Amino acid sequence: MVFLIYASYRDLKTRTVDNWVWHVMAWSGFLIMEYQFFTMDFDQRHILFTLPALILFMFFLTEDYIIYPDGWVNWPWLGLLGVATVMVIYGIFVDGLLGFNHGDNVRAFLIIIVILVSFMFFQIGLIPGGADAKAIMAMAFLIPVYPEIGGFPLLSTSHISTGHWIIERVFPPAITVLFNAVLFMVAIPVAFLIYNISKGDLKFPACLFGHTMDLSQVPKKHVWLMEGYEEDRHVWIYFPSRRKGQKKMLRTLERKGHTRVWITPKFPFMVPLAMGYLSVFLLGNIMFYISSLPAS
Repeated sequence: MVFLIYASYRDLKTRTVDNWVWHVMAWSGFLIMEYQFFTMDFDQRHILFTLPALILFMFFLTEDYIIYPDGWVNWPWLGLLGVATVMVIYGIFVDGLLGFNHGDNVRAFLIIIVILVSFMFFQIGLIPGGADAKAIMAMAFLIPVYPEIGGFPLLSTSHISTGHWIIERVFPPAITVLFNAVLFMVAIPVAFLIYNISKGDLKFPACLFGHTMDLSQVPKKHVWLMEGYEEDRHVWIYFPSRRKGQKKMLRTLERKGHTRVWITPKFPFMVPLAMGYLSVFLLGNIMFYISSLPAS
């Protein structure tokens, strides 16, 4: 949690997080997990999945190529990823599906799935930043199973006979962190609305997605423009993430006589991710709990 708080602080201040944070989180989780597996007499075949997961994570963390644009082959990474692939195939097919169906091995295999899903979500834009994807990958090593401490999590699924099995297989803890974080993001439009009411700015639906700011302050802040001009026509941009051409839009708005404009902050997703991580310990899988409640 300390590293996620630090990452949230860095994301708020600079919108960047150093890779060493994810190295420490993943390696700490990996070593703790291996210590527990080996000292608690768990199925030792889990290493056929946890070690490949670590190799895959390190590859994504370095943001390196297997084959470079100039055609040069990165043999060290190609060799490591090849070994990892052979280990996983051996663990699933050669060592026997019964071994794979063992709970410890399934949890270890799901770390690989979380890493691949996080990378895919980042590529298609469902995870906003590379650091956010790396954080979820690192969490997969820290919380391979749902934590149960005292009376927590509060939102228990024990009233569902298959609930715990479904959660562990379909919603691994690190993916639940992501889903819980998205739920926390729902509160942001409410916060914008309250802020804009206090300022007397009630332009709907813009007041749900951002607030106004002096045009001269926009280049100095971590914000996206919510309005601009296209072919000399004023347009609204409610979902401007990763939009290019903001400098040109600023010049156009200034030329058109705008002094205040609607903006939306480049809100660091690392903050709700940290909240989502804590919520897994305190609350559990919020979305699954809500969906499992009996209809009245």
